[in-house]
Amino acid sequence: MISGMAGSQRASSKLREEAGRLAEEISRSLEYYQDRHSGERLTNVFVTGGGLRLTNLQQFLEQEVGYSLNKVKPFHNIRCENSSALEPGEENVINVALGLVASEVIYDAH
Repeated sequence: MISGMAGSQRASSKLREEAGRLAEEISRSLEYYQDRHSGERLTNVFVTGGGLRLTNLQQFLEQEVGYSLNKVKPFHNIRCENSSALEPGEENVINVALGLVASEVIYDAH
């Protein structure tokens, strides 16, 4: 299960509960997609965000939702002159910001 995330039993129990809720949300999103795109096979599921720094969260989610989850690589095909300045795991937080920027650029592109 999710390990190394908390020292106390209460905190660990709360983290497992929240991870379960997250897995339910992902499952609902995947079901919604399948309902809207019947006949199409879902081949890739991508995840991002600072929560991926939690030990074993990705493996837990994969087990719960039944899909292999791929971490988004924020600087793949994006020129970034100082990406090495990021601490390990920070790239998952950067993905959220990049996604918000991209959604605005795409939204305003007429």
